[in-house]
Amino acid sequence: MFFYSLSLPNPFDLSWSKTLKSYDNQGGYSDEFLDSHLDQGPRRHHVRPAVDITMESTVEHHKSAIIGVILTGMGSDGAQGVTSIKGVGGKIIAEDQSTCVVYGMPRSVVEAGLVDQIVPLPKIASILTKMVNNGNDGI
Repeated sequence: MFFYSLSLPNPFDLSWSKTLKSYDNQGGYSDEFLDSHLDQGPRRHHVRPAVDITMESTVEHHKSAIIGVILTGMGSDGAQGVTSIKGVGGKIIAEDQSTCVVYGMPRSVVEAGLVDQIVPLPKIASILTKMVNNGNDGI
């Protein structure tokens, strides 16, 4: 199971560049990690960092069992990444407008019909916990 909390130095985008595996002392599979990669490639949506890049890269490496959360932010960054996550069966939570400073990013995924649940910011952590504990079916 993977948990990521991202705080990126501007002006870099974050993507996952490869999967690394470690083995226990018996020669068996122990855990899996992703190697992160910061880059300054072309801007997406005229912004950097762009969450679309991170979400799309996550889909490449995890394929499914992904829970994406779109929080307050300007524009439509995140909509393409959310589309990728939904395409592999992942779940999406969007922050409710009532707690957003800027409702742009959540609005773009809500209006596109890509959201499984709309949740006020103070309740997102408990919803995520339920989803993880219930195998992503906690919505």
